[in-house]
Amino acid sequence: MRRSVCVSWMATAFAMALPGSFSANAAGACKETICAEQGWTRATPRDAQTAAIYFSIVNEGDAADILVKASTPVAASAMFHRTTMTKSIARMDMVANIPVPAHGSVTFGPLGYHAMLTGLKAPLAEGARFPLTLDLSSGRHLSFDIHVLGSTARGPASGG
Repeated sequence: MRRSVCVSWMATAFAMALPGSFSANAAGACKETICAEQGWTRATPRDAQTAAIYFSIVNEGDAADILVKASTPVAASAMFHRTTMTKSIARMDMVANIPVPAHGSVTFGPLGYHAMLTGLKAPLAEGARFPLTLDLSSGRHLSFDIHVLGSTARGPASGG
């Protein structure tokens, strides 16, 4: 399944991947060498089984790291994906790990990297928040909150 694309996931990701005003203005807010910030997702319909999660990882350290796993209590699993566009056709592929460069950042947003939650245990309601934990190859664990925005939100700054 590493390279295969589940049609329902693709449809969900494409529907959620509206261009928008998401900006990870995380520089300077990180109190650790590596941190994750600006976590958000969209509210889901009552029967949804999947949701895409977006955030920014900032690495202010001298050593690169690699994002290898995500987990949350609100879903059965979380996997990394990357959506790309080629000639107006969206393609979503699973990504095993994601490099986090030294003195750099990685932004997870619509039409790019995202964490795909599968097996949602309940709908994600606007205004709620839930924890997400990211595991890095260095052994670090980044835990932070994901904020559930409106179902048409384009990011934290869009307001809806």
